Amino acid sequence: KEQGIVPHEEWDEFITSLRSSLPMSFRISSTSKFAVATRDLMKDHWCAFITSLELNGAPLPAPTQLPWYPNGMGWQLAFSRNDLRKIPMFKAFHLWLMNETDIGTITRQETVSMLPPMFLDAQPHHKVLDMCAAPGSKTSQVIEMIHRDSMEPSGVVIANDSDETRCYMLSHQLKRLRSANVAIINHDAQNLPTFQIGPESEGQESRKMLFDRILCDVPCTGDGTLRKSPDLWKRWDPQMGKTLHRLQVKIAVRGLQLLEVSGRMVYSTCSLNPIEDEAVVAEILRQANGAVELVDVSSELPELKRMSGLHSWKVFDRDPQETAYERWEDVPANIKLKRGRLYPSFFPPTPEQAREWHLERCMRILPHQQNTGGFFVAVLQKTRAAEFVIAHPLAVVEESMEDESKPAETADDTNKDTTPEPVESSAAVVETTEEGSGNTEKEDQDKAEGVREPDAKKHKSEGGRGSGRGGRGRGRGRAAKAAEAVERRKSGRQRRAEQFNLLPSDDAVVKQLKETFEWDESFKSELLFKGSDAYTNISIMSPLIKSLVENNDPSRLRMCNAGLKIFKQYSRNQQDTRHQFRVCQEGAEFFLPYLPKSRQLYLPAPLFLALLQQTDHNLVTPAEGDAELLRQQLITFQKGGYFLAVLDDSTTGLQGGLPVCVVCRGGKGFVNVMVNKKERECLAGTFYTLSRGLDYYKEIVAKAVAEGRPIGEERQNDDDDASEGKSESEHDNAE
Repeated sequence: KEQGIVPHEEWDEFITSLRSSLPMSFRISSTSKFAVATRDLMKDHWCAFITSLELNGAPLPAPTQLPWYPNGMGWQLAFSRNDLRKIPMFKAFHLWLMNETDIGTITRQETVSMLPPMFLDAQPHHKVLDMCAAPGSKTSQVIEMIHRDSMEPSGVVIANDSDETRCYMLSHQLKRLRSANVAIINHDAQNLPTFQIGPESEGQESRKMLFDRILCDVPCTGDGTLRKSPDLWKRWDPQMGKTLHRLQVKIAVRGLQLLEVSGRMVYSTCSLNPIEDEAVVAEILRQANGAVELVDVSSELPELKRMSGLHSWKVFDRDPQETAYERWEDVPANIKLKRGRLYPSFFPPTPEQAREWHLERCMRILPHQQNTGGFFVAVLQKTRAAEFVIAHPLAVVEESMEDESKPAETADDTNKDTTPEPVESSAAVVETTEEGSGNTEKEDQDKAEGVREPDAKKHKSEGGRGSGRGGRGRGRGRAAKAAEAVERRKSGRQRRAEQFNLLPSDDAVVKQLKETFEWDESFKSELLFKGSDAYTNISIMSPLIKSLVENNDPSRLRMCNAGLKIFKQYSRNQQDTRHQFRVCQEGAEFFLPYLPKSRQLYLPAPLFLALLQQTDHNLVTPAEGDAELLRQQLITFQKGGYFLAVLDDSTTGLQGGLPVCVVCRGGKGFVNVMVNKKERECLAGTFYTLSRGLDYYKEIVAKAVAEGRPIGEERQNDDDDASEGKSESEHDNAE
């Protein structure tokens, strides 16, 4: 309240909003074949169904379309998940929501979380970096943007996270988007190396990989999420914002170093604290010395209600009185020398600097304005190559005390960074990094270990480190932990390197695959790779990701996942090499254009639905339509031959989006759908709702309530490989 973040007359409304539950929200994928139909289903059916239900004697409010989300694809429900658990029949909607999420039509995502990708404005040809990607909802939004026109755009999305476990969770989350243009890497965001990619033309050397767009959604204290995480009320205090400020600056600066000139970076937090928001933006603008500017996006998404960024704020000390300071010069000298207490970058710039940098172009989303969570967004553009000087904060503090009478910093001084090393590093680092310049492998390792320290600043940093927070003993403990972290990473690098073995065009298995599937000459088989010495799974990656793999050592490029799985080995029968591999369902839409017409079977909606519903290997005749035509077509497929059954759009009215197809194995009089049970059920549910409205899900819920069993209990968590393996076994028995 004292910071002036919220207008005085709106304060009570703001607090009341924070104490209420956060509404549910989701968005519909623009690349889905069912996108428009799903939006219309919400408008024409689910809205009426939801308003017919009651909670505590009052009808539920209707879901609303987010006014600023394109094409009406963003939705918000004015009640929480806890409210919905009290209404049994609402589970019909919840079951539909889960099914559409599983097949990639819908992504459940907090409303304000959708904003950073919207302001990023990623285009299909852009190289995009998401610096702190997990859990992946924003990343998936960016992936959809680059795939808006094609399954094979020229752009790429590199999703990074510092936690290896979260990286693999991210892989699972992004798998449903089925993109060959995504790579997931595992690095500390503030120490991301500069990667190399191939030359633009033959005869040239490899070049540094800079990005056209960077999403910098940094770790934060999260006080904007009080509605979603009410336990934060017990833990929040004004000091929380200072704990992550220095890390946030380092991540943002590293992002700007990796940004192309004229490129755009979106800095965002789910915090309302100016120490994590405007103070970080002001510090990186100071370090950039005119090479970076805030973009005026006030005309973008005009229906979005937002507050302008602050020009001034207060910094509260952690003394018992929580003394507030408005300028660094007002802080007593004895407090300035206490390590980790206050730093110059916490404080607002001078009024002249604030106006010059246009801090009002930052935006803050307040919960009561449009019934959302709290959020902060700043859009930055790089106008020219920049040089950033990173120095230990204690050195800057001591230098500022030597002569506080200087009226303004010189151009050279503005390149100095007041941020420290990450908390796990024990030694001071003074580094001058020119934009786009790549650190050597040794330098990256030294930075991770926290051992690189020029003599010029050594006496100051040693003094601070030896006397503060337990002295050298504690410092050596931190160094040991950092070294252990490096060793753990090294132990996993060989395993990661084995995940991306590129297959040459003369590889025997590649030749076998070409003979088996008779793919079109335009299929880029040189992009195929396998994950280990075995040929169990064969995937494909985009040309840019291939260039990334070829030009960077695994010790430098810690890649956890990349590309799209296309082929799977299901038999090692040396007598029948023609049918050792099949197309994976994950890569079916991608591979469809390259298959010969003899392996594509277009089906009207009733027959396609019958295929999804079959429980054995004999084709089920649907209630409407004639299956004899399909039986005749299946005769043309050789015994054990694989093909793709494709939904005929002309029988559904669906337009745009990716094709809907399933991998099948067929012969004379039988067909086996090589898709796991869960995905078949989800697709079938989608078709039912398109043809019968909501009856399909209402009947499931009514039956479960009548039988007294949990709704959705029949949903199995089987994985793709396990269920498909079972299908193979069942098919062999049937034969």
